[in-house]
Amino acid sequence: MKKLIIVRHAHAVHDGTADFKRSLTEDGLEEASHAGKLLKKNDILPDMIISSSAARAVQTAEKVAHKLDFPEESIVYDRELYTADEDDVLHMIQHINDSCNVLMIVGHNPAFQHLANNLASESIGSLPPGGIIVIEFTKGFSWSALKYGAGASASALNF
Repeated sequence: MKKLIIVRHAHAVHDGTADFKRSLTEDGLEEASHAGKLLKKNDILPDMIISSSAARAVQTAEKVAHKLDFPEESIVYDRELYTADEDDVLHMIQHINDSCNVLMIVGHNPAFQHLANNLASESIGSLPPGGIIVIEFTKGFSWSALKYGAGASASALNF
């Protein structure tokens, strides 16, 4: 069964730093670490992690990966996720090889919140900083067939 883990980057500084270079706050670092612990506790372990290359997303992805014992050097960074809308992200996922059963993406709103709400069979609502949505798909599902409304079930992991 395929699973898509959608992770919004954790809380970032608002100190006048260029947006792409904004890093996580101390609370954001804790949120990202806790997100990884929560995924591990629920035995939701990705085969692949793709992250925006914006600093706050990179830090989130690396903190989560560390808690999951996922090798940080295996994280794929995609600058296009920084400016992507939900259709762009959907298109990217459609090109994932089906040998990947559990895909984690780390990035930004509004694209990630819209994507989650459009994929899920029911409304997810908001995706706060550090928030996690897990969407499961039916057995035999292929990433290339991903379309809005395709999710069999969705859940938000809260901490």
